[in-house]
Amino acid sequence: AGPGIKAFIKSVPSIGAKNLYRGIIPAVVGAASGHGFRTATYEVACKLLAPLTVMPLITEIQIQGFGSGLGTLVGTSVRIPCEVLKQRLQTAQHANAIEAFTAVTKDGARGLFAGTAATMSREVPFYVIGMVTYEKLKQAAAAMKRKDLTAWETIGLGGLSGAIAAAATTPA
Repeated sequence: AGPGIKAFIKSVPSIGAKNLYRGIIPAVVGAASGHGFRTATYEVACKLLAPLTVMPLITEIQIQGFGSGLGTLVGTSVRIPCEVLKQRLQTAQHANAIEAFTAVTKDGARGLFAGTAATMSREVPFYVIGMVTYEKLKQAAAAMKRKDLTAWETIGLGGLSGAIAAAATTPA
């Protein structure tokens, strides 16, 4: 299973603070932009498609699933290039993000999207299950409570939906 957290903490001084944060810039840029685009795409898709629920066979859960899948495709497409750069920096293949970018794109932009199929096959099911579960839990909790949820309740439901999505997708 590995040496554990205690051994990691003891090794921090020999690793050094600078090396612990190698790749932080692409990681932060990728996380912020990727999650921002994912959430924005989800919200826009759900709002635009909501009127379709009056049609037979189209339900709110289907729209949420589609919106989440589309949002994940968009957000992950933005995040993958940053992940590629972050991993190159964390493994000390390059000294800085500019050098990593230059090396990765030497043969064109395609290098920035290494691992896309594997990443998408993991991310899309996880976020679709997580977002649909979140929306359903929120509805159920609000109906039981008969008033708006507090911020802490919303955070708790988000965490629970993430745990359910992880449990459902981890075996795959």
